[in-house]
Amino acid sequence: MADLPNVPGVLKTVLKWANTNTGDAIVRFFTSYTGLPPVVADLVTLAGTLAEAWDTDGAPVQNPQWGLEDVTITDLTSPTSAEGSYDGALIPGTYEGDQLPAGAAFLVNFEVPRRYRGGHPRNYLPIGNATDLLNDQTWETATAEGYLGIWTDIVNVIPDNPWAGAGVLEPVNVSYYKGFTVVTNPITERARNVPTLRADPVVDVIDAMTYNPKVCYQRRRGGKR
Repeated sequence: MADLPNVPGVLKTVLKWANTNTGDAIVRFFTSYTGLPPVVADLVTLAGTLAEAWDTDGAPVQNPQWGLEDVTITDLTSPTSAEGSYDGALIPGTYEGDQLPAGAAFLVNFEVPRRYRGGHPRNYLPIGNATDLLNDQTWETATAEGYLGIWTDIVNVIPDNPWAGAGVLEPVNVSYYKGFTVVTNPITERARNVPTLRADPVVDVIDAMTYNPKVCYQRRRGGKR
């Protein structure tokens, strides 16, 4: 697979949760900056601040089967730009109760001003318990609004804690691909869509965050492929 192109002035944040029963869960989001680039120490500090914010606001709404294992923030400006991680202890969920299936997730959608066909930016969060549901498929409205507020605050931890000279920071999305090419295996004759990598990624400002009232699922988190 080809290396992804650089994205000057953009940070990628990856949160990774471990599950005691099945696979891990990974969520990514992006933040742009207009000033001086961060150094490693800046990103280590930010990653720690993000982990602390999750410990305060996220862990109380996450079942103990999950635990925040890692936070890594990478400057995408170049392959040699700074990267920093949280290297503290696992932060377990503390929300006791009837757990949801490991693949169940609270879905947050990121709204961008650009209109296009295809998948839009989103995060599948491993939070909540069965008692948060209105029925088998739908979240309680008040609970969902609270969860959206928690994640909005988490995403804004970086803009709210700039390093010296960072300039303006804001949540964004990075689009690396546009369209696809249909490739047919000459032996099996099976066709698959191969995404077309952009030469220059498109960066879109996040206008708003909304939630999906339905419980969504990630098959890999449930140990399925």
